Parts: sequence; C-alpha cells; structure tokens
Amino acid sequence: MSIVLFFKNNRSKFTFYALLGVLSTLFLPIKYNSWAINVLVVAWLIEPQFKERVKRIINNKHVWVFIGFFLIYIVGLLYSDNIKYGVKFITRNLSFIIFPIILTSSNIDKEKKNKALAFFAYFTLIISVVLLVVALFNYFTTGDFSSLFYDNYTQHKELHPVYFGMYFLFSISVIVNRLRKIRNKKKSLKILSLIFYSIVILILISSKIIIAIALVLMIGGILSKGKITVKKVGLSLLVLLSMVVVIASFSVTRKRFMDTLNPNLEIIYKGKYAYNENFSGLTLRLVFWKIGIEHIIKDGYLIEGVGTGDFKDYTNTVYTKHNLHYGKYLDYNAHNQFVQVFICLGLIGLVYFMYMIYRNFLIAIRNKDIEFLVFAIIFSCTCFSESVLQVHKGIVFFTLFSSMFLCAKKIT
Repeated sequence: MSIVLFFKNNRSKFTFYALLGVLSTLFLPIKYNSWAINVLVVAWLIEPQFKERVKRIINNKHVWVFIGFFLIYIVGLLYSDNIKYGVKFITRNLSFIIFPIILTSSNIDKEKKNKALAFFAYFTLIISVVLLVVALFNYFTTGDFSSLFYDNYTQHKELHPVYFGMYFLFSISVIVNRLRKIRNKKKSLKILSLIFYSIVILILISSKIIIAIALVLMIGGILSKGKITVKKVGLSLLVLLSMVVVIASFSVTRKRFMDTLNPNLEIIYKGKYAYNENFSGLTLRLVFWKIGIEHIIKDGYLIEGVGTGDFKDYTNTVYTKHNLHYGKYLDYNAHNQFVQVFICLGLIGLVYFMYMIYRNFLIAIRNKDIEFLVFAIIFSCTCFSESVLQVHKGIVFFTLFSSMFLCAKKIT
C-alpha cells in the first residue's frame, strides 16, 4: 500500500528525472539515449490530469510548428520509392513530436527546466574532463600526440567531435551566463578559468566550425555590451589573434585549418573525379552542394524534392555520374543541413526549415534569452557544414533544447 501511495505522490516528478536521463545519455551510444527517451514517454503518460495536458498541447502553437515539419517528412514519404528507408528516417525524427508535446504538457515548470539546463551544462563539463583524462592516458601510453585530438579525444564513433563540440560550447555558454549573474568577487576568475579551459578543449576537439562559432560568440559577447569602444575592439582582436596562435602551435589543428584556408577551388568545377582526388574537407563539401543543387533543379525536383526516403539513393546516383563512387563517397550526406533539406524536401521543406530557425532567433531576441540565442547560433551555424538533422544526436539536440526554451514560459 505504501508503494502505491508513493507512486501517486511522486508520479509528477518522474518526468523530470527521466528528462535528466535523456540529457545524460546523449553522450552514450544511441541505443541508450533511445531507451531513455522511451522512459521519458512512459513517465509522461502516467502523469496526472491527462485531459488538461491534452488541452495545453492543442493550444500551444510551438508544438504545431514542430509537428508541421514532421508532417512534411510524412508527405515526402508518399512520393518516395524507397519506403523502407523513409519509414526508418521518419522513426528517427519522432523527436519532433515527442519533446514538444512532453515539455509543453508535463509538470516540468520553468524552474525545473532551468535546473535541467544547468544539469546538462555541468554534466557536459564533467564528461569533457573525463575524456581529457582518458586522452592524456592514451598519449602517455602510446606517445602518439594525435591521440589527444579530434575523434581520438571523443573516444567512440557515436560521439562525433562536431556534435560533442556543439554540446560543449552550448554548455560552457550556459555556465558562463549563469556565473555572470552571481554577485561574487571570485566570479571573474571562475569565468576566465572556464574560458581558458574551454579553449583547450576546443583545440582538442579540433572542429573548424565549432572553433569558428566559439570565436563569434566570444567576440560577440565582448562587443554586445554597451557602446563599441577601442578597448573592446582591441580585446576582440586579441582573442582572435590568441586563437590563431594556439591553432598554429599544434600540427594537428594547423593542418586541419590550412586545408580550409588554402582550398583548390578549381576542383569544384570538374565534371568527373578520380578515385584519389585531392579533396579537402571544404572542397568536398562544396562539390556535394554544387552537384546536388544542380541535379535537383535539372531533374525537376525544385519544389518538392526527391522525397523523404530517396535522398541516399538519389545522391548516390548523382555521385556515380561524377565518378565520386571511385573515391568511396557513396552514402555520404550533403554535409549541410540546408542543402540536405532542399534535396530531400525541395523549396517547400527548405523554406519551412529556415522559418523554424528564424523563429528561434526571433523569440530568443524578443525575450532577451541569451541562452536560447546562443543555442540558435550554435545550431544554425553548424548546419552550414553538417547535416545535423540526419543523425540521432543532432536531432535530439535541436528538438529537445528548442522545446525546452520555447516551453519554459508563455511566449507570444
């Protein structure tokens, strides 16, 4: 009897703890995070006042914006040939429905959502320390300096450096933002120490796009307060110069950035490619974008795209026409979420996706929500070099945190 009473008195708390489970398992293999999401759904279902929660869902326009994008994927499935892959992809994108609905109608109030954000931020910080310790151990064991950098730092293939970089950069921004609000004489020292540590970790992650976003955020943070003065400009230039010096000091990071700073742009205009074509990360992306967009327009898929299930089959055909299959580039995504959506869902999907991003920026600025704005910047900028919504860890990152910010308070 006491167990039943405990369940009745505490079932409204289960959803919050299940949410923390989802946040903490983002760093683990996908199957564990999927299990945590299933637990979150069950916890939400057993919350009291189900009818009242359904009303909140129906009346919340933010929920319908997410659902609208998911429905475009459903429509795209109707004209796809590869139904099997399309269904698999749609299942992967159920987060567009799950998180907005749960975070709109659950008993997780604004205070709990802020606690959840803080939990994720500090948990990410702890994970970064653990990964650093392991990477250092590997370095001292093997003597291989490269064991400290990029995917060797993040350890396992399901935690790609770019995605961990997104989590880490967002988390550090949350912590710094909250430290700034504390009246404490030592807060400046804590913030500076945290920024210094962040630079170290960002160098180890060695993601060009994440480091670029970090520079934008740091310089933007310096220049955004009050009037732009000579002192602020000087400090911004110092930050930029310091990052350049640090990047140039390590052969691994220097090599990664040199490939981008000195691209062979002539390669983009070739019609056919050899099996050993000398692509850099940038030029390979530019080739994917160019031939993808050209063929979509040429083949008459401009408005509706090739369909939810046919992206991989279509791009493989395009890659083969340009001999990219010789370089083993089949099954590569577009490495740009905007191009990815355009090929898959056409102008209809692209416009809707851009509207979602614009809406996040608009609401964050309107409500002076710095953390939401930083999240929007990190996500949208990463979309220029990665197809973020093609992988589980990107989909969950976008849908979960967008839902948390949009549902934290009444937003008009």
